[in-house]
Amino acid sequence: MSIDLNSYERVTSEMRKAAPGLTAEQMQTFIAIVRYGGRSQSEIGKVTGFKRQTTSRHVAKLVSVGLIAQRRGLDGRRRVLRLTALGRLIPATLAGASKASRSR
Repeated sequence: MSIDLNSYERVTSEMRKAAPGLTAEQMQTFIAIVRYGGRSQSEIGKVTGFKRQTTSRHVAKLVSVGLIAQRRGLDGRRRVLRLTALGRLIPATLAGASKASRSR
């Protein structure tokens, strides 16, 4: 997963405001969920390269701070990760800031 330095700094800045205390790895997990939402925890783990247990801890933290939620998938078996209303604010804020900086 690649993200340019300016984007990463904006994302981490917004995430620190929304959920102080998140680690860089938890932020990376969140970014993967933003990019690949609707996937299972194991799929997100594959994208980030984190071990299953590590991904599980990151997801638990992101759920506890209200940025993501786990829902049953369409098959009724697997659980998929989705952004909450609070979680959706971060990418929306970044998109707005990006548009504003380009119009200057």
